[in-house]
Amino acid sequence: MQNEDGENFRWGNVQQGHKRTRIEGEPGKPPAGYKCKICESPDHFINDCPERAKPKEGYIFGDTGGKKPREGYVCRACGSENHYIQDCPTAAQGPRGQRGPPKEIAPDVCWFCLSNPNLAKHLIVSIGSECYVTLPKGQIIPTHSASEHPNAKVPTVPGGGHVLIVPITHYPTYATIPPDLSGPIVEETDKYKHALQAFYSKYDAHAVAFEVGRLSAKGGHAHVQVIPVPRSITADVVAETFIGEGKRLGIDFDFADVDNTTGPGDRGYFKVDLPDVWQASFLSPRPLTTAINGIVAGKC
Repeated sequence: MQNEDGENFRWGNVQQGHKRTRIEGEPGKPPAGYKCKICESPDHFINDCPERAKPKEGYIFGDTGGKKPREGYVCRACGSENHYIQDCPTAAQGPRGQRGPPKEIAPDVCWFCLSNPNLAKHLIVSIGSECYVTLPKGQIIPTHSASEHPNAKVPTVPGGGHVLIVPITHYPTYATIPPDLSGPIVEETDKYKHALQAFYSKYDAHAVAFEVGRLSAKGGHAHVQVIPVPRSITADVVAETFIGEGKRLGIDFDFADVDNTTGPGDRGYFKVDLPDVWQASFLSPRPLTTAINGIVAGKC
């Protein structure tokens, strides 16, 4: 509501005071009585303080120039203990257009961390001191009966037999586990593999174990997948199937015999344990689920 003079009675025609500017008086100088909270100088604002860029006492630099992480921290992009993920060169190579540093997969939201309240605990089969074994949310192995597909080479392990061996502690890949901590984890993983092999053998099958080591900006949780393969399918046939499917997907395998190594820690890899043979292949982190499906579905 306004009168003839244009006064606004609804809002009381209150006069608005002038907005206080950052600089009153001499340009670039703080107002009287101002002190920088860093160095207590009255001559500049805190944002212009020359001491602001200096590291605090006790500040330790990491290997990429940022602050060195606290003890026990592991970058989930590359597995390094010497820098945070926001200072990681591997994380910086992520998709363009991404705003800010990539958000890590924290243990409380990781699909494989026992601390995640939404973990599918009903699928867990066994919990050890370093690792646990769980069923996957989706079986690679066909779970139909042999009578439904008589020509398919499908093992008769109850429920399919596909399981995951997962380290309890969160690491991106087995290769990124610190050497002084990897021994017990690898040892218990091997014990589970041998136990699964003994179980599969009761159903005329042997084990194929594989790990896809992905080094991504968000990171992940290391795990080994184990599947039963009929004994009629030899290790050579399994290897040929992986190689053939890899070529079909534009991936060339670089096979190398290894003993107890876990793979390269500085790049993504695909590692497979063949029946009665230990072999590993290293390549870019692209999943070859179709190759595994080919093995168990009778394409060999």
